[in-house]
Amino acid sequence: MELNSHRYLAGFTLLILGIAAPVYSAVELLGVEGAERDNVLALLRLDDEPCDAPRRVIEQAFRRVETDIQAALEAFGYYDSAVTQSLRFESDCWEATIRVTLAEPVILRSVSLELTGDAEQDRAFAAFLQNPRLRSGQRLVHGDYEALKSVLSTLALERGYPDAQFAAGRIDVYPEEHAADIELRFDSGDRYRFGPILLDQSVLNDALIYRYFEFSEGDFYDSRLLAESRLELVNSGYFDAVNIVPGTPQPEGRVIPVSVVLRPSAKTQISYGIGLSTDTGARFRFGRNIRRFNPAGHQLSVNGLLSPVVTEASANYRMPYGDPRSEWISFDVGGKRENTDTSTSRSLQLGARRVLERDTGWIRTDSLNYLVEDFDVSTQSGRSRLLIPGLQWSRLRADDAIRPRNGSKLTFELRGAADSVISDTSFFQLVAEGKWIWTIGRSSRFLVRGKAGRIWENSFLNLPPSVRFFAGGDNSVRGFDFETIGPLNEIGEVIGGSRLITSSIEIEKQLKPLWSIALFADAGDAFISASPNFSSSVGIGARWRSPLGPIRVDIAKPQTGIERDVRLHISLGPDL
Repeated sequence: MELNSHRYLAGFTLLILGIAAPVYSAVELLGVEGAERDNVLALLRLDDEPCDAPRRVIEQAFRRVETDIQAALEAFGYYDSAVTQSLRFESDCWEATIRVTLAEPVILRSVSLELTGDAEQDRAFAAFLQNPRLRSGQRLVHGDYEALKSVLSTLALERGYPDAQFAAGRIDVYPEEHAADIELRFDSGDRYRFGPILLDQSVLNDALIYRYFEFSEGDFYDSRLLAESRLELVNSGYFDAVNIVPGTPQPEGRVIPVSVVLRPSAKTQISYGIGLSTDTGARFRFGRNIRRFNPAGHQLSVNGLLSPVVTEASANYRMPYGDPRSEWISFDVGGKRENTDTSTSRSLQLGARRVLERDTGWIRTDSLNYLVEDFDVSTQSGRSRLLIPGLQWSRLRADDAIRPRNGSKLTFELRGAADSVISDTSFFQLVAEGKWIWTIGRSSRFLVRGKAGRIWENSFLNLPPSVRFFAGGDNSVRGFDFETIGPLNEIGEVIGGSRLITSSIEIEKQLKPLWSIALFADAGDAFISASPNFSSSVGIGARWRSPLGPIRVDIAKPQTGIERDVRLHISLGPDL
């Protein structure tokens, strides 16, 4: 029995308010289900009448029941279905019982789709026609036919055919044969091109803005390119509002002009941050970014970090070249002090980078840095001067930036120095790092990460701590303090290694929308000899998706080494 729950809810509400509500009848509909049933109820006028409607109105609507039902079912290809019905009046209401026996459906015997005009040579239309929504042998559903027409019309507008029209469109139905023939002829007319681009902005050089566009004047029109260009301009950080709107098609030139209105964002962006991790302790972060240093789109940023372990200050001057969506050159200067359980260092670095993002999603970074670093590692003290060219490839894929259900991050880096080129020593370093996340079921994730590195050098002791490998800490091997895993010198103190291997596996179970728990196992070593002596740990953790980002609290117990006490690890940051 079909019960109209929304009516009863309305009546209940009126009753609470002390207002008399109309009592609605019940219509029992048998023999039809799914979308067909929904359509019948939508068109059945009898179903809308309340109990207190005049008897003549009820009887008039009852006489139209079969007509209403036939019209509703014909939309799904059922012609001449049998309808039996009964109506009875009680003292306070009426009830109707309707039984439908579906007829044999009408089947599409032939479907003729013909395309004329410039769209005949358009790959988007060719791809659509290779997989049409209507085929011979399917049941006739009039909604599918209308949907096909709508898709063709929409595609024509998106692809620049404002003059497109249907030269023919008909469905011939033969109920007695349970067959139907469809003829559809679509004339696209000429395909228009992008016309003049009318740019309304006053903060950057127009030439730079044009380099963000996915289209140029004279290209074939495609509305998707407008959407992609808008996204690129929004992501540039230069503008708060980006409106890219096609104008009225111009038949005389077969062009569609485009209006671009840009509202600038705040020129200067200032950020502050307070954080906590067991690697660095409590930390304070400051940043100031001038988004538009000049009309050429150059940017200047100054950043600082203060913590018991790491203190640093840096400045970066960044400018677009070539395609500003994916090509940048930046110059850096910065100083850093790092004081860990195994080493102390003070460094000054000058550098330049060129960043190029490939269509495949890989980002290539070419760098050249000059590093001066004073350091103390155990009983050894020194100063290194290194001119370090480097090359890095990285790729990030994730279905969510904050808490991805599936994703990966890969990084490969090569760098080195030669004592014959403004350097105190020679080395070549290779580092590969990856992290993968998979969703298991509805509420569990599997996380795997690994890192491997190798240094070839002519004097390991001349390498500063920033080049050597250490393991241990929040993002390395939990259960051990930050950078306390590595080769030991003659007095038993860690001095770092020329090789590195770390790995981790973790299973995370979501308990509530913002909370989850995790079980993990970590292992790794920084070493010099050919054979590592892995340190390992296991543990349990809690995860909270805070407004500042994911916060991880882990308790890990070492499975190797002399110290087996559990350690607490706290970290904040994205999963990838």
